[in-house]
Amino acid sequence: MRSRPVRRLSWCLALLLLLPAACSKSRPGQPAARGGPALTGAPVADLDGAVDAGRPAPASGPVDDLLASLRPGVRPGIARAIGVADLGELSFYDIDLRLDPDAGTFEARERLDFHNRTADTLDRVVLRVYGNEFGREGEAPPVTLQSVAVAGAAAAVEHPGPTTYVVPLPAPLPPGRRVVLEAVFSGAAPRQEPGQTGMLRQGLEMIRSLFGGGGGGIEGYGILSMGDGIVSLAAWYPVLARYFADERRWDDEEPAGIGDVGTEDLANYRVRVRLPGQATVASSGVELTRGATPTDVTFGGVALRDFTVLASRTYAVVERTVGETTVRAYVPQGREPFAARILDDAVAALEVYERRFGPYTLTELDVAAAPLIGGAGGVEFPGIVTVATMLLQDLSESFGAWLPPGMNRLPILDEMVEFVVVHEVAHQWWNGLVGSDSVRHPFLDEGMAQYSSVLYFEDRYGPERAARAADRNVKLNYHVYRLLGSPDGPVDRATGDFSGPLEYAALVYGKGPYFWAAVRKAIGDEAFDRVLHAYYERHAYRVAEPDAFARLAGELTGRTDELLALHRRWFHEAHGDEDLGTADLGQLLQLVIGDSAAAGQLTGMLQGLGGLDGLAGLLRMLQGSGGADGGSDGDQGLAALLQMLQAGAADGGAAPGMPLLPGAGDAGIDADGPFGELGPLFEMTRALLQPLAADHPDIARLVELLDRMLRGEDVSLVELLPLLLQTLQTLQSTYGLDGPDAGVVDPSLLLLMQQMAGGGTAARPSGRTRPDAGLRP
Repeated sequence: MRSRPVRRLSWCLALLLLLPAACSKSRPGQPAARGGPALTGAPVADLDGAVDAGRPAPASGPVDDLLASLRPGVRPGIARAIGVADLGELSFYDIDLRLDPDAGTFEARERLDFHNRTADTLDRVVLRVYGNEFGREGEAPPVTLQSVAVAGAAAAVEHPGPTTYVVPLPAPLPPGRRVVLEAVFSGAAPRQEPGQTGMLRQGLEMIRSLFGGGGGGIEGYGILSMGDGIVSLAAWYPVLARYFADERRWDDEEPAGIGDVGTEDLANYRVRVRLPGQATVASSGVELTRGATPTDVTFGGVALRDFTVLASRTYAVVERTVGETTVRAYVPQGREPFAARILDDAVAALEVYERRFGPYTLTELDVAAAPLIGGAGGVEFPGIVTVATMLLQDLSESFGAWLPPGMNRLPILDEMVEFVVVHEVAHQWWNGLVGSDSVRHPFLDEGMAQYSSVLYFEDRYGPERAARAADRNVKLNYHVYRLLGSPDGPVDRATGDFSGPLEYAALVYGKGPYFWAAVRKAIGDEAFDRVLHAYYERHAYRVAEPDAFARLAGELTGRTDELLALHRRWFHEAHGDEDLGTADLGQLLQLVIGDSAAAGQLTGMLQGLGGLDGLAGLLRMLQGSGGADGGSDGDQGLAALLQMLQAGAADGGAAPGMPLLPGAGDAGIDADGPFGELGPLFEMTRALLQPLAADHPDIARLVELLDRMLRGEDVSLVELLPLLLQTLQTLQSTYGLDGPDAGVVDPSLLLLMQQMAGGGTAARPSGRTRPDAGLRP
């Protein structure tokens, strides 16, 4: 189950967030967005009929129509590549889905024809609904499994964890036998807040998470959510858990919250999607048939590892056919120029990777904009890749007239989009075709996708631009992590063994990919190309071991010991600084910005704040001086204030319950005015600080600067940001937000904030809803 982004974009977006300020002015705001779609369906044929448990393989039902998902040249040899006599031996998911694209709710029925391809006799089957890891804290899980029947009889299902359902079998299921499970389930895609996918909003949230803030929002990068007029349904249906053959058990461990949540076996899929009204659906597999209405469509495919559906009433679509594959790009209406661009990138990547690795096996490839959050630039699924809608926005949509000339669409943003697209397309080979354990060994598919993207830039633009793209999109993850004082370490570990997403990004996305560059340097370009082709041919439709690439390269070159030592050095030891070098803040800013003068200004500003450590302190204070849970109970007022400010910036007006501020007029601040979406934030910050200015000269000066900014005058950021830092320190020390009485907020400050908020107080989320005790017939 793919739940992780192409790479953490935190580093680049965090630095870009400060970019316009370096040239003259200051911070936040975000574009408004509207909620998006969902789907559902009625029973599949014979869904209610009883099926005898334990029948022999392979009769899972006809799969001839599903072969339309495969290029003709691939079809004759695919069963042999998988290691089965017939494609019908694979387990089969037949799902009927009804989706309401306006409410974001769905209902579905699933018929899972499970083939026991293990060597063990099974007395139970474990299903996972990984999407139940992705709701909001304190709310019910997004997906409700209402009932499960086995061979036509209702089953007493155990539910030991949020994503785990244990289904007992009525009789032992020997190896090679089949049993049918029927599930009825429903759900609601978590709805994102207006403006949540905005570039500035995401930049703020990612910076806060970078220093330990956050919590309480939609989890799972938004892969199961609604936003920007799009519904994204990933991890939305009951799927077979992994079976560990060496341990003779099902995987029932809950996801770690970092990286992929699971790894599925190959299976055949038929998914009928029905929704009311006009809408466009992008999905895994290919379109098989249409029903009586344009929005009654059945999709399907053979030998897929997952199945994802996206839908929108506003998708604009462009397509191009390359050989036997049709490539389509889906973007919200009004973003059509981006559709043409990402279509070009996807087509070029397809051509480069087929030449470098081997054929893409499917007849369709979709690239769809999706409401991704949490640092996800893109996420891959079989036959479809997604790109975050925030990357399809210009900076002026967040910064308005505050944006200096020439900075509306920086080259690095376009490079980011291209790198995201080609990274996700590379995943169609590396974990889509060549499988790997992306939970226990995430470095393998992620590292290969990262380095494949560098090869793409090299083949399309030449080695110099490829090296620059690698520095910005790969190595930068590692360098910023080290600049923050975090330690280097082994790359090859399970997702749950990393300290957090930043270490995961730095080592898995930032350092690990350079192993493939080291192998290439050691054996030469010609031998390296042979190894890439051989690796694809040997492991397609199978699961590669963590050291399979090094062993194969050693086998083909006669240098096994040397290349296994190289594997250990890059993945099990800590030589990152020696192998990748080090960089200072100024070098990284120049790398991101591409302008030495602007980079120098921004470097000076950050040094005035005390460097990255000072920035970290400022952001922790903005968060409420708390950790991942949002701070101590006494800090809820300041954390709530930040949330109000962000909400006001997102909506282009005052936060809910907040009175109109001076100068706002009856309609509040115009988000299309000279401040863009920054105006409301400045107004509310000034309103908070004004009553405190008489007793604190630094606060008085900050209010004066805010007044000037609200009048449209330029303000020196070199003066503004240190004043902001000093003001936050004053609030901490004077009002009990720091020191021995930390967590005891002065009542006068709380009263002021409550008055601004209309008298309300913030309440911490009560925590995730506990799983049901079980489903009973």
